[in-house]
Amino acid sequence: MKLVLSGTPCTGKTTLAQELSKQTNWPVIDLNALVKKEGLNLGKQGREYVADLRRLRSRVLKLVKGKEHWIVEGHLACEISLPADVVAVLRADPLLLLKRMKARKYALHKVADNVFCEILDYCLIQSEFNYRHARIIQLDTTRGLSAKHAINRLKSRQSDCVDWSELVHDKRLAFLLRNNTPRDVRKGLKSRRA
Repeated sequence: MKLVLSGTPCTGKTTLAQELSKQTNWPVIDLNALVKKEGLNLGKQGREYVADLRRLRSRVLKLVKGKEHWIVEGHLACEISLPADVVAVLRADPLLLLKRMKARKYALHKVADNVFCEILDYCLIQSEFNYRHARIIQLDTTRGLSAKHAINRLKSRQSDCVDWSELVHDKRLAFLLRNNTPRDVRKGLKSRRA
């Protein structure tokens, strides 16, 4: 199986990729590590590297060429197109992501970006655009997901139905919207509430 694991940060991609690799002996390509290790970036924005997606895709294609089984994991995986059989977009409750990102000491603006990307299905939409010939499934990891269960789900191509859109108006996330989004976006969201 040629497998891509994508999803917003803190949904469990790296953990699941490592567990799947242990169970199957399939090699794992960690996109974030590859960008840093091989300098596949366009420079830095603040403290973070901006990946050169064209060079990243080219490098990954060379690494997987001729291999029957592989796992590519990272949130950037939804941004590039690879010859995958299955793309699993890992999803998790945005309130859980908020907790995990705070524990990892993410900057507040990055927490806001990632929580709202999860609510708005960003990785799913990008995967659907970039992987038109692969089976795309969503795996809700909110309550955990064992490698064994994930393998069964991947083989059966069984997808979870995930919809966090109601959380846009959740008071527990209001501080993210209020303090970390551009003013015109806040105005647009307020006008939709009415």
